[in-house]
Amino acid sequence: MSAPATVPATMPDDTARLLHDGLDGIADRLAGIEETLHSEREARERWRDLLAEVTSLTGAGMNSLSDVMATAETRGYFSAARYGAGAVDRFVSTLDTAPAPAPSTLALLRRLRDPQVRRGLGRALDLLDALGADNTAKD
Repeated sequence: MSAPATVPATMPDDTARLLHDGLDGIADRLAGIEETLHSEREARERWRDLLAEVTSLTGAGMNSLSDVMATAETRGYFSAARYGAGAVDRFVSTLDTAPAPAPSTLALLRRLRDPQVRRGLGRALDLLDALGADNTAKD
């Protein structure tokens, strides 16, 4: 182990004092940097702990969400939503900006002979039936 550095005897007092004050300033700054690094390390550890906690909470939530989504897919909810979105898209594309005259009763009856109109009407009635159903019974 080497001996601590000392000021040479031949150095003027003013120079020695300046050197000593400069070294004290460097030591103070190093102590401040050490303190800052220590607090940054503690903050990083707190963030790591928070992340671990959030991950454990969201992991269970994601599992539950995945189960719900899989059940919805099995029941056909997503297929129904895709079909409904397609039907709405087709309907919107038929709309004109000009108001259409109301069809006559005979024109409505003529349209009922069209298989697509009848199929759509049947589905619309099924939807209305499902919306109006009494859902007090549990699944």
